[in-house]
Amino acid sequence: MENYSKYLQVTPIASFTGIFLANQIYGEVDPSFVKEYFGELLEIWEFMDYQDKIHSVTFNKSVVHPLLTSGWKQMKDVFLFNPNQEIDFLYYGNSLFGMMCSKRLECVCQIPMYHSRFLKFGYTLDFYPQLSYDVLNKGFLNITGCWIFELA
Repeated sequence: MENYSKYLQVTPIASFTGIFLANQIYGEVDPSFVKEYFGELLEIWEFMDYQDKIHSVTFNKSVVHPLLTSGWKQMKDVFLFNPNQEIDFLYYGNSLFGMMCSKRLECVCQIPMYHSRFLKFGYTLDFYPQLSYDVLNKGFLNITGCWIFELA
């Protein structure tokens, strides 16, 4: 295996941002990345850092909910991650990944949209029903055609 400084001279094929969470035993992978490169992704992924440390993690081979399972939790000790860490993964082919721009996760707003812990703030849903005695005397409220929503 060549050292990581050799890979820094090569443009990566692709990249995605991942999140290492201290209380999560698996890593979640961007489904759009997996969909695009699924044919060449192996079951075992190798991660290398700038100190040439290499660690292997098992990929579940799912396009719908792609996960890194066995070996994911140990990445904290191998690469000295903070308890909650945002990581940019660089893909070089043959299921080999480098890591760049690793930083502490300071806010849930840093969690990527594909992640199960992603939160979107600012959704507004407004209803404008026309109330009448007839509507109020029913056991239900029909809102068909009387609501407007905005995504803020």
